[in-house]
Amino acid sequence: SGGARSPAGTKSTAGEANEAGAAGPGGPSSQALTQSALRKLGLGDLTGALLDASRAVAADKSNVRALVLRASISNRLKNYPAAIKDAEEALRLKPDDAGALLERGYAQLQLGNAQLALADIEKALSFDERSGLGHLYRAMALEKLGRPREAAEEYRAAARLDAGLNPLSEEGLTRLLGRPPPPAPGRQPPWRPALWTLCGLTAAGFLLGGVRRAVKPGAAAPPP
Repeated sequence: SGGARSPAGTKSTAGEANEAGAAGPGGPSSQALTQSALRKLGLGDLTGALLDASRAVAADKSNVRALVLRASISNRLKNYPAAIKDAEEALRLKPDDAGALLERGYAQLQLGNAQLALADIEKALSFDERSGLGHLYRAMALEKLGRPREAAEEYRAAARLDAGLNPLSEEGLTRLLGRPPPPAPGRQPPWRPALWTLCGLTAAGFLLGGVRRAVKPGAAAPPP
């Protein structure tokens, strides 16, 4: 599920916030709890983020954003069945939520179901074709399915759409091509430190933050 500026910094793919979820007697609203979960996720407090996201869902079971966020957190914790469950509930409420599709696709990818993952990822991209994270995940799925030429094109597309994905895209291209790709014009070469900027806090964007530290398409779990 995931991330990075949108895990989940990539432009928003996490789903729109549900305006319902008023505060209970003396308690925070579902939306306030969702924002708190996002803040904690940004600080790397996965346990606190999961707790607040769960409280947000309990306060408003129709809060799609909270469901997608909790799926993102579960993916970062490698609890892929839980991520799939939340993503499916979000999709029941909002069938065209690209973030939920990406989170479910990411979880399926890590469970070894690359074909199912690819179907979800491609559907997500049909709703948001400029999602760098979506193209990264499609590249990972294609790589696992033994389609290297298509995977390489998707890694390049991910980097074009989201500069923050350059390191992961370069890793994928290095695996596929057997050598580091040349740096794009005006971009730092891969051996220089990249400047990470967390902005546009959304469930999918934040997951990417975790994805960057975790997702490696060839491993049992992707970019923790």
